[in-house]
Amino acid sequence: MGRKFTEEDTKQYLMSLSEFAEENHKRLVQIMELRAIAESCTVRTDKESIQTSGSGDKMANIVGRIVDIEREIYKTNKIIEHRRAEFEEITKKMKIDRHKEYLTVRYYDGNGFYDTVMIMNLRDSTAKKIHRKSIAEFTKIYNEKHNI
Repeated sequence: MGRKFTEEDTKQYLMSLSEFAEENHKRLVQIMELRAIAESCTVRTDKESIQTSGSGDKMANIVGRIVDIEREIYKTNKIIEHRRAEFEEITKKMKIDRHKEYLTVRYYDGNGFYDTVMIMNLRDSTAKKIHRKSIAEFTKIYNEKHNI
C-alpha cells in the first residue's frame, strides 16, 4: 500500500498529461531538425581518400540521436496512454458531470485556467469552486481505486 494521494498530488498528476505531451512535441521538433541536418549532409563521390577527424561519422551520430529520441517518445507515449486511461476510468466514477467536464477541458485537453473558463462559459469564482471540488473528488476516487 502506497502513500495517500493528496489534492496537490492530484493537480501534479493531472498537469503531467499536458506536460508529457509538450515534451513529446519538443522531441518531434528535434527529430525534424536532425532530419534536416541529415538531408544536408553530402557524401564524397570521387575515389579520393579523405582524412577523417576523430569525431566519428556525422550521419551515424544523427541517426543514432533520432533513434534515441524516438525511443523516448515511445516511452512517454506509454505513460500518457496509461494516465489518460486512468483519468477516464476515474472521471467515469465522478458523480457530477460538470466536474468531469471541467477536469477534461482543463487537464485532459491541456487548457489553461482562463481558457477553461472561456470554453465552459464560467465565471472565475465558479470555475475555482468547480476546480476545488473536482480535484477533491478525483483524489478520493484515486485513493479508493489504489486502496490507499
